[in-house]
Amino acid sequence: MPTLTECLQIDHRRLDEILAECKTLATAARFAAAADRFTTFREGLARHIDAEEDVLFPALAERAPHATGPMRVMHAEHEQIRELMATLAGTLAASDPAWRSVVGALEEVLSGHNLKEEHVLYPMADEATSDAPELDALRARLVGMVG
Repeated sequence: MPTLTECLQIDHRRLDEILAECKTLATAARFAAAADRFTTFREGLARHIDAEEDVLFPALAERAPHATGPMRVMHAEHEQIRELMATLAGTLAASDPAWRSVVGALEEVLSGHNLKEEHVLYPMADEATSDAPELDALRARLVGMVG
């Protein structure tokens, strides 16, 4: 069985690929197609964030109270990511050249955010839940939300 870290890292990579496809389409001035692909990215990332905030964070908070600080940081960054995604959706829909700077800002936030999750928060969750009797159910809920 994959770890929680592995489940969520796989989804990060999947989302990274979708965003790269969106950028390729926008660069080719195929804004309608880019906007459609971005909708897929945005919906997928929203599910990913919901899985973290509704499933992972509560399980981690229950078993590792010392993780409260990192979870607060992740939550604040999730808000920033949501705002950038809304802005990017608008620029793509309007064929606005500002999409380049917005996608750059989004990629910058996501890069640092995903690193912190993958190297700090997710391993904390793996350790805190490694002997939890409901680990399989927790993993299934996460995969069901992000899959």
